[in-house]
Amino acid sequence: MFDDVAPQSNTPAPAIPATPPQPAPAAPSTGSEEIHTMPMDYYTGGKTGNIAKAVQPTMQSSGQMAPASGGRKKLLNIAIVIVLVIVVGVSAYLLYASYQTPTNNQNVVNVEQPAVVVDQPAVTDQPAVVDTDVPPPVDMPADQPATDVLNFDPSKLSEVSLALMASLDKDKDGLTDAEEAIIGTDQNINDTDKDTYRDGDEMKNFYDPLKPGSVRLNDSAFAASYENTNYGYKLLYPKTWLASPLNVNDPSEVMFTSKGNEFVNVFVDTKGTSQTLDDWYLEKAPTVTATQLKKYQNYKKVMVLESPDGFTAYVASTDKVFIINYNIGLNEEASFPGLFAMMVNGFEFIPIEKAAPAIDFSSIMQSLNVKEVVDNTKVVSEFTCGSKTCFYDSFTACEAGLGIFKLTDNLTYEVSASGKEGTDCVYAARFTKISDATWAGKTMRCKYDPTKGFEVGLTAVENCTGDLASLIKPQQP
Repeated sequence: MFDDVAPQSNTPAPAIPATPPQPAPAAPSTGSEEIHTMPMDYYTGGKTGNIAKAVQPTMQSSGQMAPASGGRKKLLNIAIVIVLVIVVGVSAYLLYASYQTPTNNQNVVNVEQPAVVVDQPAVTDQPAVVDTDVPPPVDMPADQPATDVLNFDPSKLSEVSLALMASLDKDKDGLTDAEEAIIGTDQNINDTDKDTYRDGDEMKNFYDPLKPGSVRLNDSAFAASYENTNYGYKLLYPKTWLASPLNVNDPSEVMFTSKGNEFVNVFVDTKGTSQTLDDWYLEKAPTVTATQLKKYQNYKKVMVLESPDGFTAYVASTDKVFIINYNIGLNEEASFPGLFAMMVNGFEFIPIEKAAPAIDFSSIMQSLNVKEVVDNTKVVSEFTCGSKTCFYDSFTACEAGLGIFKLTDNLTYEVSASGKEGTDCVYAARFTKISDATWAGKTMRCKYDPTKGFEVGLTAVENCTGDLASLIKPQQP
């Protein structure tokens, strides 16, 4: 239909080939649009017989077709632009969605990857391989006894000397007020016993500041003597302080503790038999020079080497070094420098006792009708006198003493020798820990012959009386 209209247009002939983008002719649907623009008479049925005439002028009038064709082209162009925009928008959305999907997939993969990392117990198995190399470090503690004996480092010195850190001394007698409270001297009088010597000077020379004359500190009421027969030394210490070895079976380190935060430790270390004390100390404290060392002889004629800060004294035997260290903890003042000096001044060597006797506690318990099995090699002993042999010596000498024997985890036997009662040697015994509740806390008192030894004395139950003796040896009908 549009082929007939095209020749009637005023458009030059050469422009016809340009129409072949025949999308324009291909819009026959626009013809239907022309039908919709027919006169209303057609729809009302007034002149149905002249339909052709009504249509013909519209189709032949090129002047009327041009404007209609231009409007349609604008509408078409707008429609095309809208379609292109929609297509581009949809394409962009689809492209964006296509990128989003792989990103999400990657996230899923990334979530799975940590699981893969976690699932690598094979890597955690490698530490097991490293653990096999750990035994060498574990062996290090075995090498520590040498340093373990020295829970103290001689190279560490206080920045302030002990002499400058002494606490309050109101009467200026050379003893702090804290020391005078322990000793019993007057804090307001510098010469308590009125013998013309200051209390502190008397202490330095090993005299009792409470008594005039020549009374030595050994006989003073405020001092006690501690003997370590395992390592062969003895010293004085304030009686109100607690003396306790860190290991009762090996008292190589002993602590003397005041009621405050201050204490004195005595350590035992080893040295070469040909090594001098000076050489040993300078090797342990390389920052110290020989000119800084202070050496003197104490009251017991023992040579003492004092650290530059005054907090530590060193005494040597042939193959050992005894370290006496004063520790003030976190305090800013030293309350007991005079008492520390007394302990150093009274240090002396004594004979090392023989090893503790081999006591067959397994047989002793069998004789007491105790059913629990005792391994003699695992018995742990504690004695109030401080050494392995002092209790046995006291027992056989018919003297007072207390021994606590931890025979097993569930069995502890306590023996308390009370010395002589009349002509008899007597001890009391009880189980402070035992699996049989009927025996717990029961006691017995026994007479014994000190000449027959400790083991015989503990098994001679026929000489015992009391609730525990009745359980051990029930009365025969």
